[in-house]
Amino acid sequence: MNTTHRLRILAIVSLAVIGTLAGCRDTMPHSFTWPTSGDTIPTHPKPPEGGYYTDWDPYAATLEVTPVKDVNLVRTQHVLIATVRDKQGQPLPNRRVEWVIADGGVGDIIQVDESGFRASRGYKLTNKFAVSHTNNGPHVLDQGTPDPSDDIHLTAGQTWCVITSPIEGTTHVIAFAPGIYDSTKHKVFAVKHWYDVAYEFPPEAANRVAAPHEFVTRITRHSDGAPLAGFEVTYRIVSGPAAVLQPGGKEVVTVRSDANGLATVTLEQTEQVAGANQLEIDVVRPTTEAGLPHAQIATGRTSKTWLMPAIDITKKAPSKALLGEAFLYEIWVCNPSQVYADNVVVRDDLPDGITYVNSTPAATVSGQQLAWSVGRLPAGGKKAFRVTVKPTVTGPVTNRVSVHAELGLSDEAESKTLIIAAKLSVTKTAPEEALICDPIPYTILVSNTGNAPATNVRLHDVLPEGLTVHEGRGKLVSDLGTLEPGESKHSFEGWEKRGRSS
Repeated sequence: MNTTHRLRILAIVSLAVIGTLAGCRDTMPHSFTWPTSGDTIPTHPKPPEGGYYTDWDPYAATLEVTPVKDVNLVRTQHVLIATVRDKQGQPLPNRRVEWVIADGGVGDIIQVDESGFRASRGYKLTNKFAVSHTNNGPHVLDQGTPDPSDDIHLTAGQTWCVITSPIEGTTHVIAFAPGIYDSTKHKVFAVKHWYDVAYEFPPEAANRVAAPHEFVTRITRHSDGAPLAGFEVTYRIVSGPAAVLQPGGKEVVTVRSDANGLATVTLEQTEQVAGANQLEIDVVRPTTEAGLPHAQIATGRTSKTWLMPAIDITKKAPSKALLGEAFLYEIWVCNPSQVYADNVVVRDDLPDGITYVNSTPAATVSGQQLAWSVGRLPAGGKKAFRVTVKPTVTGPVTNRVSVHAELGLSDEAESKTLIIAAKLSVTKTAPEEALICDPIPYTILVSNTGNAPATNVRLHDVLPEGLTVHEGRGKLVSDLGTLEPGESKHSFEGWEKRGRSS
């Protein structure tokens, strides 16, 4: 076999091998050129002659990089994630991604995905150029901090690169997937802005309605904590009850950070109602003396919740009370809200037939109206009132009490009491005629026709002259005890006639 024939056979075999490898979705294209182990060896992105000018990785279709635009503090690091996908959008493992930092900006590559065991695995050639390959399976890129929330979870078909910058400026990163044949889809341009600026947005707040609230954004230099003056901070009310920002009296105002790095506005309600205002805050760096351009640094959000106070009143009284006997009204006023209620006043209008005796605390009395000035009732606060009264009429009485406070707050309560009384009646029966000296029987019936018990009932019967009871007495006394409403008790006695008949 001559040399020419051998070369033809070798070329055919090479093309067959290349075609076979290109047809394997999960295998590294032209992987036969990659040493299986050992020290890292820089490799070519495309296969050798025979496949170089072809679509040698027909599965690779698109490249994604996240994030494509972001802002970071100087002296921190930022991770860029690249994903190579097939035409169906599924991630592809073992695909090469090249990372390039364009000239003219700041920033360096400090780390790249070097996972794997092959000598041709990822590597950093310079601080401006590195190579990595998408992973075969999921991994966790642990940032090494105690906070697990900053860990990055990678899936198959993803790889990564880490960049940083010690100074302010912009880093332009080019991510390139050489296995993607379509030149409009194999590159992604990412931009990273580095600023020596730290900012602290105001926290969310909750306050009483109508109480102005101050929002303060703090701007400092990240590297040494020194305050930064002259930064433009724009506050914008995006939702919630009617309100304005001061200075300016508008829904959108821009203020500059002062010498202490503070940008301050005051939020004021124009209608005193409950609700929440959502605010958006933009921090913009002015053009610097060093020539850094006017630039957006950050956008944040905060909120102010307006809380309305509340006032409740309840009243307790006995369901029944005896005529002429004192009884007690108990009143409670409370503020169940999270903020104080101001100018609280309680009024109790006593009904006719109810006489005021005293109260704790002492009331201001005007006719049948009692009043107490409570003033400020704190959040969750409660105030009790005890009123002693005496009824002068019988029947049902309704007592109404009310409470009022500023912001139009009010509440009412009432209690009903039935004023009851005992009412006694006496009936006496005896024969119409009787013989002298014969015993004369008679009956006395005592009844309670009222609606209250009659207690300590005692019957006194004084006989007319010439009549005595059988013991010779001229008066009858009988203790009947208690008569419940509707109850009757009898007293049976006999008396005699002494002397002339009548």
